[in-house]
Amino acid sequence: MANLLNYTASGSGWSWTGIRTLNQMWSYMRVDEPILVTRIDVFWGGYDRATSGRHFIAKVDPNNRGRLQGFVALSGIVSVSQGRAWRSANISEVLLEPGHYAVGIWGDFLGRRTAGIWNSRFENVTYVSPQSAPNAWASGTHWSPGHGKGYGVIPCSLVYEPAGRARVRAGGVWRTGKGWARSGGVWRKAKAVWVKANGVWRRGK
Repeated sequence: MANLLNYTASGSGWSWTGIRTLNQMWSYMRVDEPILVTRIDVFWGGYDRATSGRHFIAKVDPNNRGRLQGFVALSGIVSVSQGRAWRSANISEVLLEPGHYAVGIWGDFLGRRTAGIWNSRFENVTYVSPQSAPNAWASGTHWSPGHGKGYGVIPCSLVYEPAGRARVRAGGVWRTGKGWARSGGVWRKAKAVWVKANGVWRRGK
């Protein structure tokens, strides 16, 4: 499995934002091997009333996690009821190469929202920015909301499958491992493995 830090605990800390303020928020996530992502789950909801928004994955500078470097995935509109709960947003399958990413939400600029805050580790802080529309290059700031427990992260999780996996029969036993290819005299790990079966190319999972 990828060494993917999924923040899946809802915790007891929480935060909320008002109308026309701090409505795009994200947390840092590291991916150590290629993965195929199909869904983004985030623990959030409307504050006082229902609202809506979008879930996203963006590239981020590991030395400046408050500055986004372009969206990798942006979901369609997600309608959320009042109160915090796990909300799911399906996305078209996207390949995440090893690297540093931001995972978060953009909430309706005219709505109020509340998100869970989990984990008090400083290096995994939440970043926020006021954006009237999803902004793939937003510059956010650290956020330590009064209702949270110091710095924290938004509980979020990616639904994914490892990419580049292959099954090989060795010594009469089927074994699962990573595919490798030799290019320019150097062995490199495959990002994805494709196999032709019944005239159709399929990606190995």
